[in-house]
Amino acid sequence: MQDGFTASSDVTLGMPQLDGCGLSESWLQKTCGEIHWRGLAESLGRPAEEWADAAGQRVYAAFGLVRLSQGRLELAREGQCLQLQSCMAPVGRSQAWSQHRLQAADGHLGTLEMLSVFVGRGDDGSNRSVRRVAMREPGRETSPEARALVDHARALRLHRSAAAWRTGGPVLAFMPCPRGDFNGAGLVYFPSFTVWSDRALFSWGRLAATDRVTGRECLFLGNQDIGQPVEVLWCGETATSEGHCMEVQVRCPTHRRVLAVVRTTVGEEGRT
Repeated sequence: MQDGFTASSDVTLGMPQLDGCGLSESWLQKTCGEIHWRGLAESLGRPAEEWADAAGQRVYAAFGLVRLSQGRLELAREGQCLQLQSCMAPVGRSQAWSQHRLQAADGHLGTLEMLSVFVGRGDDGSNRSVRRVAMREPGRETSPEARALVDHARALRLHRSAAAWRTGGPVLAFMPCPRGDFNGAGLVYFPSFTVWSDRALFSWGRLAATDRVTGRECLFLGNQDIGQPVEVLWCGETATSEGHCMEVQVRCPTHRRVLAVVRTTVGEEGRT
């Protein structure tokens, strides 16, 4: 089993890679997610469709944290060449970290970090029953960057577990669609949470098309089944050294479960 993975790829930007604000963050997450999964397959020595636990049950790699920093996605243009420099490292028995640096003609466009965990469904087959699965031997070393993100994610989860169920504030409620919001494993696809967050912020008048999203942090806490409603709840905003940070929760009101916490940072010089 290999301990690391590196990859380099060039993409000519066109309509699938762009949106109305520059480089599509949804496309970026999907593309880097696929690179991450390819690295996992190489490290395990078998393709993703063959991942299974000791009992033979299917195993998937779900993301626990995705973080965009130093974002300049608005500089991406049709016809440009985008260079993706990626590296990945295992973390313990069930997690893996990857980093993807974005380079174009205008320089560095951002860095995307991703932390995944191997999971399997419980006996009931529900997305709400996914649990962590060990797929490596214990005692594996990892990079300082990977360890820092793991510690950060753990601190965020501990903070979230101590928080009460929020009430009040603007809410956007809807029913997720299996054609687009879920992936081929029947799980809510992780880029959907960013899309839902942006849709809510835009509908509330808090995120304009001209705003520069310089940072994004998505902490994933759970999943849910097709046919269950979702709501996005406004949690507040703070001023940081990087800009203006807005936080929302993505929740399942039926089971009173927080599925994700999404923090969006807008650079002050780009605000309307």
